[in-house]
Amino acid sequence: MSAGTLSLFEQPLFANIILPFLLIFVIVYAVLEKTKILSKENKAINVIVAFVIGIVFIGVPAAAGVTTKFLPIVAVIVVLIFGLMLMFGIAGISKGGESFEFHTGLKITLGILVGIAFVITILWATGTLQYIIAVKEQWWASQLWQTLIFIGLLVGVIIVLLIKEKNKS
Repeated sequence: MSAGTLSLFEQPLFANIILPFLLIFVIVYAVLEKTKILSKENKAINVIVAFVIGIVFIGVPAAAGVTTKFLPIVAVIVVLIFGLMLMFGIAGISKGGESFEFHTGLKITLGILVGIAFVITILWATGTLQYIIAVKEQWWASQLWQTLIFIGLLVGVIIVLLIKEKNKS
């Protein structure tokens, strides 16, 4: 291959239009099929709605740009998680003949960490992260973070109390 040619994945048509369209089309179609919001029997309606949403999505360059910037990171995370699952499967880690399952606390911790990584990745892909980082240089930044931490702790305590109250009844 000569230095002047691009591979299929580097072609602007493929990378900026076809891949984002297929991603949005498949996700929207899967959600519509799973939830059965529009039709329980007629799949053509779900296909048409998913197609229109996919076309509208690629018509907005900013949305497609965020998607093409965000997808490689998501792909790496999925491969890492899949690799972890494969290692546990190959090692034969199981409990009492059943397949391996994480402890509930570990599931929650991993879910929170993946959620935080997901939010940070979205902020980075949209270009918003640089503005959030710039906030720390403002004179009012320390009060902002103290307030946010206090509100987060308050919400956490309320959630824990509500869960305990629900479990009692």
